[in-house]
Amino acid sequence: MADIQTPQGTLKRWDNLNQDQKDLVGKIILKNSYKATLIHELGHNLGLRHNFMGSHDHENFYTEEEARSLGLEAAPAYSSIMDYSFSEFNQLKVFGKYDIAALRFGYKREVELTNGNFMKIQGSLQETVQALKESQAGVDPAQEVRIKPFEFCTDENTNLGNLCNRFDEGTNLKEIINYRIKSYKDNYKYRNFRDGRIRYSTYDMPSYIYARSYELGRIRDIIEDNEYSKEFWRGYLPELLLNYDIVLTEEQLDQVLNVSCSGVFGEGVWFCDDYIDDGREAVEIAGNFFLELLKTPDHLCALVTQETPNVIVEYRTLYNIYDKIKGDIDNVPHSCFDSVIKEHVAKDGLLVVGENGKFINGFKDTDPNYRYAQDRYARGIWPDKIYAMRYLFKRRSNFSTTDENFGAIIDYPNIAEKADNIFSHLILGTELESPLPFTTESGQQFQVPYVIGNDYSVNPLEDYFGGLARSLRMSPKGETDLRELMLSQVEREHTAYGKQYKNKAFASRNLLAVQRTYGFIPLDARTAEKVYFYDPNYEVTYSASRVSPYAFEMISAINNFDFLNAQEEQQIRVAVNLQNYVGFPIPDGVELDAGQTVFFGMNKATMEQILNLSQQQVSSDNINFRQILGEEDGAAIEALYNKGFNALAEIYQLKVQIFESILSNSTDDEKRLLTMDGNLLMAFANGSLNEEIIEYYIEQLTKLPSSQRHQNAM
Repeated sequence: MADIQTPQGTLKRWDNLNQDQKDLVGKIILKNSYKATLIHELGHNLGLRHNFMGSHDHENFYTEEEARSLGLEAAPAYSSIMDYSFSEFNQLKVFGKYDIAALRFGYKREVELTNGNFMKIQGSLQETVQALKESQAGVDPAQEVRIKPFEFCTDENTNLGNLCNRFDEGTNLKEIINYRIKSYKDNYKYRNFRDGRIRYSTYDMPSYIYARSYELGRIRDIIEDNEYSKEFWRGYLPELLLNYDIVLTEEQLDQVLNVSCSGVFGEGVWFCDDYIDDGREAVEIAGNFFLELLKTPDHLCALVTQETPNVIVEYRTLYNIYDKIKGDIDNVPHSCFDSVIKEHVAKDGLLVVGENGKFINGFKDTDPNYRYAQDRYARGIWPDKIYAMRYLFKRRSNFSTTDENFGAIIDYPNIAEKADNIFSHLILGTELESPLPFTTESGQQFQVPYVIGNDYSVNPLEDYFGGLARSLRMSPKGETDLRELMLSQVEREHTAYGKQYKNKAFASRNLLAVQRTYGFIPLDARTAEKVYFYDPNYEVTYSASRVSPYAFEMISAINNFDFLNAQEEQQIRVAVNLQNYVGFPIPDGVELDAGQTVFFGMNKATMEQILNLSQQQVSSDNINFRQILGEEDGAAIEALYNKGFNALAEIYQLKVQIFESILSNSTDDEKRLLTMDGNLLMAFANGSLNEEIIEYYIEQLTKLPSSQRHQNAM
């Protein structure tokens, strides 16, 4: 095998093989494909239909020992040769256990039992099952013998769920979603590069876009199975648990279904491992993959100088480097560590230490065999990124379904929390908390910040595909801002999803949006729930409520910036401290014990954190007060904490009263400072909110999608 493989472990191209190697490849293909195809078609001749649950029916896979006894090199992950396997090298080459059972049933009228014996069908199958059941009256259910079950679905059942599909792998939802993601990643080097194709041009972009819509849509659709499963278990689990004298509150049931089943019942519980947690974790895997796509930068080369090898001084895109040297080379480098790339940056006294990302836009090379302007060597992943954004918010499958569950991946708390940072990066310009790692030439990884910013734009489609461009929200002419294009995908969603989902749909649809009203909205026509900003350049009034937090934050900053600039620095610092309940004196006449004094001296955020822990009934043994605060103060606060929530809330309420007293005796300007959003006030105090940021926010408002009204308002 080694002589037909590249150093990277992939097969060499057919044209690069000699005749002996081609003969070897032919034998391998015949051995792994022809025999399997022959037996598959023989199965059809014997009356077997396709069984696309063969890849899921792990209870009926051959063991390694059984596979070897049948002459197989390994145990394929299929119970039926009537399935369509993902790879010719991992498929059955003999009838599987399902096939044998189906043929035995069809031709011998026999079924296999769970004890390994066989039973003749007497009358109908239903009558046989009933007779078997009656013959075991009084037998312990754990010892009861049943007809051995096999999983089955066929052509007309495909695309109705994620377990019945052609050319897939996986015995549960997590394995299925991991297979789909791995398949997507593995195929990048083939689908996004010309790779010897005769035709590879901009005219192929619609096919690429539709293919990514389908492929990423199948990854998104894992949520359909989990939403259906959650509804089933919401009804069935309380009934099941009554058999064990366990009663769940609605809050506990929500915890089981939406946070962690095994966290409530412990590890190894079948309905947690096989169903509830499996489905939720599969959706989170899909969501994390979409977030990874959103964070993927253009193919970046991280550069350092010889004098400071541990300090990155510059990022250059691999394409920009190639574009400068393409006239001097006859190949296209796929890596920043290609010798021609390293030689080029060395002329500027720089070294490549890492690379990250994928080409955002496609480009042409200098191969004279591909001389037309539309010819391409590489195809960018910008469509992948916009579909990743779209499918985070999408509430319906791309496939026909009668399902009435309209959940979105963005509804899942673990995904929403991570997505918030990415959206803040794309809209507010905040730093990514978990950027994708750069990879060194030796394969090691390291994390450093990078920015998906104003320089990220998408090349236009050919004029012929104007309808597709409009449907994607692309500019009709010229380049489109990539961030604006990604954000605009939420406009494809709406809020009309019925009673159960309308509030979630309204919140997610407007999360990244802003309301636009052409012209100036008079002050007496504005509502207290919204903030407003009139941009005279476009004659548009932007407004947002807290359901659109990013627009709300930007408009609040714009409206308050001049006021903050006019305040003394000392006033700002005092307001920050007062907002955080720092420096409050103990009121005259109030006596506090040691624990109360320690708690009173904490800032607002710390007090609220301890209150939340108490409300959740977290034991003080799990908080380590003494380790955090020292022996004396730790022991004192521990004693107060152990008195319960009300004892803590009494001290917190005392600080609330002090703050309200200060507020009531303040001037109008002081009140405005004290009631201003704390993050906004802190950002100005530490210098991260300045004129440049305000100008950036005004520009960003023009890029946000337009908000949509609540279903109740329609």
